[in-house]
Amino acid sequence: MSVFVELWTRGATIEAQREELAARLAELDEAHAGLAAQAVELERSNAALERFAEVASVELREPLHVVAGLLDLLDDRHTGALSDEGRTLMARALANTDRARSIVGSLLDYARASTVGLRRDRFPLAEALAEAEAETGPQLTDAKAELVAEGLPMVSADRGQLVRLLAQLLDNAVRYRAAAAPRVTVSAEPAGGGVRVTVADNGPGVSETDLPRLFTAFARVAPPELANGRGAGLGLALCRRIVERHGGMIWAERGAGGGLVVRFELPEG
Repeated sequence: MSVFVELWTRGATIEAQREELAARLAELDEAHAGLAAQAVELERSNAALERFAEVASVELREPLHVVAGLLDLLDDRHTGALSDEGRTLMARALANTDRARSIVGSLLDYARASTVGLRRDRFPLAEALAEAEAETGPQLTDAKAELVAEGLPMVSADRGQLVRLLAQLLDNAVRYRAAAAPRVTVSAEPAGGGVRVTVADNGPGVSETDLPRLFTAFARVAPPELANGRGAGLGLALCRRIVERHGGMIWAERGAGGGLVVRFELPEG
């Protein structure tokens, strides 16, 4: 009898555990369905925000161009009639107008990075880097920057978007530099059937606590005194958007000898 009682007790326990497991699985399915619905809604909201940012940027560019033109005309024709204070105010107005135009342009680039269709081709990474270097030529020259490229393979990506990504990383390395002339090293290696690209600089670097915020829109983690010309805070967020649209990932690390190391992976298209 004791054996039958034990078997019945074990069977009842197993049945209770099965029912409990079924209930938990039902709760998990419900939670997954809720998360899926939230993901769809979030994607819809993000698309709407990106569209709004694109339209707002386009609409803001024209009046900013007009204001900048009028200020240039005023400065050219009437600067002699202005007092010292007037000329100072004029210079500040021109500088801030240029900054506003730069921010609007960056916002438009950021919005379009999600809406413009990708056209993947296979081409040498060295060619994309050369185009990015030409695009940032004035900044590199002014900073007396040295660019070193090591073992760059063929890649599969949207050429224009990749050039934009590399140009932004070069600009970032020059903008946030240390006292020494910037030195930027670009290298690549196979990774997961694709390629991992590393862009390392010799700048002041970023603290460990700030690294996760680097690729967030409008995040500024460097002290203002280190920024050689304030950016819009969208550069690295734009880089993340470009890489993620290619199905890859991007992250940053502190360099062993200082500086910032940015790595991104591009899958084989």
